[in-house]
Amino acid sequence: MRQQPDWHRCSPEQPVTYECATLKVPLDHQHPEGRTLDLAISRIKTENPGKRRGILLFNPGGPGASGLFRPVDLNARMPKNVRDQYDSSASTRAGSAGAARSPVAG
Repeated sequence: MRQQPDWHRCSPEQPVTYECATLKVPLDHQHPEGRTLDLAISRIKTENPGKRRGILLFNPGGPGASGLFRPVDLNARMPKNVRDQYDSSASTRAGSAGAARSPVAG
């Protein structure tokens, strides 16, 4: 199941560089053609694409508050040389606002 996220600005109240998208992910990775969940993801791309080395994926754990805002929170605290080299990305967590309810949990 290969997808290209349809990135868009998350909110007019957030920085213009803060983007969101939704991916379909399999409920069971052993049966990827089966039932799926929507997974909300977010990112802030590096401001210096020529120095880009990859992506930092933040996983704040869970359940609890949504992890979607992590790139905004942590980007402000990261050193410039890190922000220049890496996109910041995060996703919703199970049991958080914005997370799809699992069909297994009912």
